[in-house]
Amino acid sequence: MGAESRLKAELKRLALGAASSAGVAGADILSSSVPQLKNYIARGLPPGLGWLARAPQRRADIRSFFPKARSVLMCAFCYGGPPPAPLSPEKLGSITAARGGRNLPLKKAFASLPSVSAARYFLLRDYHAAVKAALEGVLAKLRERHPETEGRIFCDDSPVLEKALAVKAGLGWVGKNTLLITPRHGSFVVLGGIALSCELEPDTPYAAGGCGRCENCLRACPSGALEPYVLNPARCASYWTTLHKGDLPPCAAEICGQRAAGCDICQDACPFNAGTSAAVSAVFETIK
Repeated sequence: MGAESRLKAELKRLALGAASSAGVAGADILSSSVPQLKNYIARGLPPGLGWLARAPQRRADIRSFFPKARSVLMCAFCYGGPPPAPLSPEKLGSITAARGGRNLPLKKAFASLPSVSAARYFLLRDYHAAVKAALEGVLAKLRERHPETEGRIFCDDSPVLEKALAVKAGLGWVGKNTLLITPRHGSFVVLGGIALSCELEPDTPYAAGGCGRCENCLRACPSGALEPYVLNPARCASYWTTLHKGDLPPCAAEICGQRAAGCDICQDACPFNAGTSAAVSAVFETIK
């Protein structure tokens, strides 16, 4: 085994001490992702998603994020487990406050309901910070052994096409519900990664079409937000309850129903989420 292969094996071993799965992608431009992103933008973006339209070409080039990048470590962190029990409006408010108070005024729109539902990730305390801390630990251990290695961490809040990189790193494929689906953990995963200055042999990209003819997610979505591989955020309860700012318009209230904090319906309908590991990654703290 050459030095590059040993370094890659060591890196993945370190990553799997925290992540549920890990893979390596090259740092070349994700050329096929640019027209896909432009086509999605051309369909129209609701308020709160305008940032997607800023420099799509830069998002497809990891070196725009970290100029020294020669490889990318991509990690998936599982947050499966059983669906949350219905929440009282008071419990919804306390969990929202524990998560930093994001959209706390919006949650008042559900205060008159006897109970509401929430997506699984809503019970995780700031998963961005948890994933970044885990990856900081991986990078620190790697630099202890290889001080010349530099890296920059990302998780959901950087101009990086994480799902495309995850496919390229062999973690899974993008399903018809537009989420990354991993063979072992289904789609109940959070993605994060490290752009690295060292050049490593990439893993084999995951083949597309893993959903086959299945359209369970499309049929299950109660508001018709999904077409194959395309999400219309304006019809998605997750958009309205996590990204939208301000009061809910009447059309959105009808879409959301009792879903006050995200929505897992399309994921619950996915056969790849049946029988997947119910364990939540140890990096996450669940809000009780």
